[in-house]
Amino acid sequence: MPPNQRRSVRRGPHGAPNPHDKPRNARAAWRRLFVELKPFLGLIGLEFFMILAGTISMSLVPAILGFATDNILAGKVDRLVQNLVVALSLSVVAAILGYLGQRINRLVVQRLGYRLRNAANDKVNRLSVSYLESHDRGDLVSRTTNDVDNITQTLQQVLGRALDSLISIVAVTVMMFVISPWLALLTLLILPIVGAGAGFIMKKSQPYFKQQWDQTGVVSTLVEESFSGQQILTLHGLTPTYSQRFAGENETFTQASFKAQFISMLMQPMLILVSNLSFVLVAVIGAWFVLSGMMTIGGVQAFIQYSRNFSMPLAAVMQILNLMQSALASAERLFGFIDETDSEIETDRVAPLICGPDPTSDQDEGTADCGAALQDGRIVFDNVTFSYVPGKPVIRDLNLTVEKGQSIAIVGPTGAGKTTLVNLLERYVDPDSGTITMGGLDIRRIPIERLRAEIGMVAQDPWLIDDTIRANIAFGELAPDPAAVELAATQSGLDFLVKALPAGYDTLIDNDSTALSAGEKQLLTIARAFYADRYILILDEATSAVDTRTELQLAKAMSRLGHGKTTFTIAHRLSTIRGADIILVIDEGRLVESGNHEQLLAQRGAYYQLYHSQFKQA
Repeated sequence: MPPNQRRSVRRGPHGAPNPHDKPRNARAAWRRLFVELKPFLGLIGLEFFMILAGTISMSLVPAILGFATDNILAGKVDRLVQNLVVALSLSVVAAILGYLGQRINRLVVQRLGYRLRNAANDKVNRLSVSYLESHDRGDLVSRTTNDVDNITQTLQQVLGRALDSLISIVAVTVMMFVISPWLALLTLLILPIVGAGAGFIMKKSQPYFKQQWDQTGVVSTLVEESFSGQQILTLHGLTPTYSQRFAGENETFTQASFKAQFISMLMQPMLILVSNLSFVLVAVIGAWFVLSGMMTIGGVQAFIQYSRNFSMPLAAVMQILNLMQSALASAERLFGFIDETDSEIETDRVAPLICGPDPTSDQDEGTADCGAALQDGRIVFDNVTFSYVPGKPVIRDLNLTVEKGQSIAIVGPTGAGKTTLVNLLERYVDPDSGTITMGGLDIRRIPIERLRAEIGMVAQDPWLIDDTIRANIAFGELAPDPAAVELAATQSGLDFLVKALPAGYDTLIDNDSTALSAGEKQLLTIARAFYADRYILILDEATSAVDTRTELQLAKAMSRLGHGKTTFTIAHRLSTIRGADIILVIDEGRLVESGNHEQLLAQRGAYYQLYHSQFKQA
């Protein structure tokens, strides 16, 4: 799929999710969450023990208080004091164990969040560039940030509560049967009613939770586009249109969120209603048991407290199930991204090679001297064909030999395949047929990081990180060499601009910074290429954003930069490439002409026409 081709998805107006999309597989999301929690089973087991001991301790308190009530009526003060001391001690023990369980719970959830964020970040590095460019950036960011946060925050709320509530339900049920089996059976009659109601509510709220988190990605994309393209939107008078589009998507998001929360929150009042009806029945029948001598007043008091304690954890379980609907929606989106098929290129699964020091020595089969191949510098495209869409080649039967240190310019009309040619060299894509070799070694057999470590790139659109100018020039180095940074700036012609700034090389900038103009930002990325000092340099319309004076500076800088290096320059402004050793003219994926500037002008072919179309007014 070409970088500019969006994936085909079924969406409604303005990218809203289609209401007929396949519903979420909640069971699969549950199972996957359990798998992700597996490394923390030891800590969860310890948390379970803390909660179990604490819940059992607290579950004994109502029974002991019931005994205390009977001892008050019987006038047994000494036993009353013993009952109160034991109840207080158990309450303190339960509180301490509950606190420890919460600390362990937070530790588990934070480590899970760390694990999920790492998994999402690693997945980004294993996906193809075309995948990342063909998916909404805001949606991908939302999956790796908002959805991870939603999962961890929800689990932090429910993990400990779920264990505590389930243990409480079991412990309270046992104590109720010990006190009065008949009243216990009466209390348990609410379970089928609660279960049926909860299932109905969850089924109704689930689609809205899915739509809510899908819309989060859509809204995030619109916000990012609005911020990054504000100047263009204002220039074209599209701010009202974009605001109206955002308002529509925001309304869809708000409605989905409201409906999900409104329906799911019906669970709490339903449970309270059923619980209160059960409480009334227990109180009436319990009073009759006391009058008939089947129970003591303390026993009824303890049972009523247990029945209330039974409804509280049951309500917590229902609320947990409600909260988990949102978490499961996020989990499915996140795991859907993490489970995307890895790029065979980015994971070195095409034809991986272990680089050895000397291919002629006695070493394991499948090794070669990658360093020697890269430093050799000879690059050969041998009958290379490539297509983004099967049957529609972008590069056709390309044969090209580039010697070390040569400067290669690639020209041609838009869509001719110029950028694709260098993408093949950088292995963002691989040929459908044919081979590309360096020093006689197929680049598909060179580890991808090793290959790209020898290629410098200056793209058409400058990209800066949120840091100082110095850090941007020495991109990726934790401890940059100040002298080397300043030398790179001097070679690129950026130094006099930097020195004019109050903070100099320590000026803070980012991709949207106004401290540097567009042309100055491009100069900075060129300085970055000087600093990196790679064997191969790719300039993709590197001078398109600079003025004529800066262009002349760059021409001199590129001459110094290209010494001893192999340089590929993609250019529409032919004035920048007249000094290239070889100019390649690409048209419809085919190499139609090659030679230096004078040779191609003398041929009066495609290059001649391109050149004179730009300078016909000169």
